[in-house]
Amino acid sequence: MVLFHGLEGSSISHYATSLMHAIARRGWRGVVVHFRGCGGEPNRLPRAYHSGDADEIDWILRRLRALPGHIALLPVGVSLGGNALLKWLGRESAKAAAIVDAAAAVSAPIDLMTAGDRLGSGLSRAYGSHFLTRLKKKEPRQVDTLSGSVRRGGREAHAHAARFRQPRHAPPCTASGTPTITGRERAASPDLAHV
Repeated sequence: MVLFHGLEGSSISHYATSLMHAIARRGWRGVVVHFRGCGGEPNRLPRAYHSGDADEIDWILRRLRALPGHIALLPVGVSLGGNALLKWLGRESAKAAAIVDAAAAVSAPIDLMTAGDRLGSGLSRAYGSHFLTRLKKKEPRQVDTLSGSVRRGGREAHAHAARFRQPRHAPPCTASGTPTITGRERAASPDLAHV
C-alpha cells in the first residue's frame, strides 16, 4: 500500500500510523510518501507540492511498479493526496490500470475552490488556521531557496517564487511566460470522468 498524505501531513500523521499498523497486522507492506517539504525535511528545490501534482504521483508509482517482483500496488490518497491521486488516475486512465491494482481516495477536496473557501468559515476556521500557521513557518525557508535559484539565474524559480507569495485572489503571474496553475487545473473533478 502506498499512502499519499494530506496537506502538511507525514508518516507520523495519526491516519498514516493507524493505516500502516493495520496493514502490517494483515502481513502487507506499506510506504508513506512524503511530499516535498513534509516529514521534517526542508524542500530544497524551486518546486513545491500541490493538490494537482499528478506528475509527482506518476513518478512515484512508476518507480514502485518497476521494483523487482510483482506485488499489488494499492495507492491511497488522503485529502490533498487523494485529490492528486484522483487527478493522476483521471489523466492516465488506461495507463493507470497497468500500474496500480486498485486505488482509493479518502476525504479528497475535489472542488478545491469550495474547499478553500470552507476552510475560512465556521468551525473549519480552526483547521484552516492550523494549516496556515504551519505553511507560514515554511515560507521564509522556501522563499530563500527560491531566491537563491534566482540569483543563480533560474528564471523558472523566479516564477515559482512569485507564485509562492501570490495571494489566492490575485491574477496568475509568471516571470518566464509559463502559465500559473489555477485551482481548476489542480482539482481532480474535471478528470473524474476518466477514472
